[in-house]
Amino acid sequence: MREDCSIVATKHPIEAFGNRLLPAQGHDIVQLRMSYQRFVNYNYVIASRGQAALIDPAWEPDTILATLANLGLRAVAILLTHSHMDHVDLADYLAVGLRIPVYMHKREIDAYGFRCANLQPLQDDQEIRIGEVDVRTIATPGHTSGSVCFHSPGALFAGDTLFNEGCGVCHVEGGDPHAMYRSLTSLLSTLDPSTRVFPGHSFGSPPGMTLEKIRQMNVYLQFRDPNSFSKFRMRADTSTAMDFV
Repeated sequence: MREDCSIVATKHPIEAFGNRLLPAQGHDIVQLRMSYQRFVNYNYVIASRGQAALIDPAWEPDTILATLANLGLRAVAILLTHSHMDHVDLADYLAVGLRIPVYMHKREIDAYGFRCANLQPLQDDQEIRIGEVDVRTIATPGHTSGSVCFHSPGALFAGDTLFNEGCGVCHVEGGDPHAMYRSLTSLLSTLDPSTRVFPGHSFGSPPGMTLEKIRQMNVYLQFRDPNSFSKFRMRADTSTAMDFV
């Protein structure tokens, strides 16, 4: 267990952590590359008018806190794409220490019994106001039964639904390749091709590529029917959590 935190962060240059600060439409995005043992995750901060939302915070609390302090941001929400450990590791710790709500889709909470401090259930298409930006919840089941992506103007925070190189596994509890196919197809059909995608993991290409570029390079986005997609996604040599492609 992590100790309870009454958080006071020390300022450091953002470059000290290998982060990227990216301007978006009416807000900024901070990309944080976090690691612990074999896990490597990307966490993100949506920043607008001094307020910040933390997306899938995990592994390195000091990095997150120093980033907030360095940029003069006040965290107002934690947004969780799904309940797997590597995406929720710091949710309770930061919720208590920063006294902020944690948002996860109601289906995910109900399906897996996820609990943490200040937990608030989300519904499909629910919006959360961060500064002057509305962040929309997009239900994308497939990797888990209640997975979501978060959409801010010009950006998609994709969790383990969509990677540049592949998509999340569907062999895990609550996974469903047919649901994953529908989720990916919906993203392609409803989002602007110029939308920049920020996944929870990367396997050789940087986060922030456009949806159109990913559509061209990602084999999982080439299928035109759910059965062939499902057969490929569930093939025998991709049964572990790290077999994304």
